[in-house]
Amino acid sequence: MHLPRLPGPLSFLLVLVACVLLPLALVSSWTATTVSDTDEYVETVTPLASDRAVLTAVRKELKVVAVRAMATTPLAGQQTSQIDAAIRRVIESERFRTAWADGNRQVHEQVIAVLEDNSSRVDTADGVVSVDLGPLVSRLVDQLDANGIATPAEVNDLDASIPLMKTSDLEQARGGYQLLAALGFWLPVTWIALVVIVLLLARRRVAALGHLAIGSLLTLGILAAGLVLARQLVTERSPDGPLAQAVWDVVLHPLWTTLWVAAIVAGAVLVLRIVLGLVLRTARPR
Repeated sequence: MHLPRLPGPLSFLLVLVACVLLPLALVSSWTATTVSDTDEYVETVTPLASDRAVLTAVRKELKVVAVRAMATTPLAGQQTSQIDAAIRRVIESERFRTAWADGNRQVHEQVIAVLEDNSSRVDTADGVVSVDLGPLVSRLVDQLDANGIATPAEVNDLDASIPLMKTSDLEQARGGYQLLAALGFWLPVTWIALVVIVLLLARRRVAALGHLAIGSLLTLGILAAGLVLARQLVTERSPDGPLAQAVWDVVLHPLWTTLWVAAIVAGAVLVLRIVLGLVLRTARPR
């Protein structure tokens, strides 16, 4: 069966659209599989329980809570080494990993609620999304009591959390998130359809293949630059830069992996196009 051929300008336009859609398709797929899925998000960030930035932030917050609790007792300003030892035992226990996972489950619910403009589901009145450390405070109290350090009863009422991001920043990303969530499934499908159409119907398939490869590399490069810039902005605007950076890196890891795979494939296709061009040029009768 003879397939109709696309005019050159139309073929080039489809190639251009496909190249623009590629990074958007990657981001939408990542949004659907990692950002929007609570279980996947929690599974992604749980290994951060052993990250230095996380441990530093948690240790600092628990130390503040312990010092505030002891401030009203005769031991105020004392037993510092024992408090540090108790905190160390808390964060080295398996319960810490569980508390970190549970806290991030709540964080994800807050983030999605803000992105979906449904803030009534969660309490974000302070304008910050934070990881709740309440269960660790109870564990710390038990550890201090075991060490013979009596703590006031009201210590369990003290707020213990580590701030992660501002809700105002999430609100700025709301429009983009909702658009990607709405088009998430169709963007990859549309990209695949465009590539198939171009490769089947283009008048000059080898040239179209090269244009696809070059355009894809360019748009993937733009996406990579945007992610690097976004990482810097998130780190600068977060209440805890190192912590936000650690979370950002682990959450973005799947997207970076997909981006690199796509770039390698595009590079291989470009090499293939060059080789095919040389072979076809050599095979032409002179």
